[in-house]
Amino acid sequence: NDTKTLEKAAKAGLEKFPDDEILKRFEVIALLKSGTIETAVQKARLLSETNPKLPDHLLYAETQLKAADYPGAVETLKKAYALSFDNATAERIALVMYAHLGEKKEAIQFLKDHIGTHGNSVIVGKRLGNFYSDSGALDEAALMYERTHDEFADAACAEEALKIYHYKQDFP
Repeated sequence: NDTKTLEKAAKAGLEKFPDDEILKRFEVIALLKSGTIETAVQKARLLSETNPKLPDHLLYAETQLKAADYPGAVETLKKAYALSFDNATAERIALVMYAHLGEKKEAIQFLKDHIGTHGNSVIVGKRLGNFYSDSGALDEAALMYERTHDEFADAACAEEALKIYHYKQDFP
């Protein structure tokens, strides 16, 4: 089984090289895959505390999400975000806030702030459009999809904007 092989390889590697960051990350991944969530959370937390680098924060956040510690995951993702301000992490933070914590207005504002500071991207523009649409703000959703299409020529965004415009014509 691949999970057992990964666990054994990580363990054997760590016996030879106990300070190897990559092997420690593999160990956490193997623990997650085997369902040993609590141990994975502990090891990932220790790794992110002793080595506050982007991959370690992201891995710790992943273990927190698997353990359904959504507030902790958002806190950890924000630490990762502070190191890189990348679009994927911004989108992930907002998604957890919106879907798991019910912080819908805060998630929308977070993405708006991200776009205002770091610019738009397909992943962030689509997610913000989805949030607007889900919350019934169809005009804002259509505008966000349209803006994202205009900036990145993303056909899916154009499609979503058109769906909203057609819906609004059918149900004014």
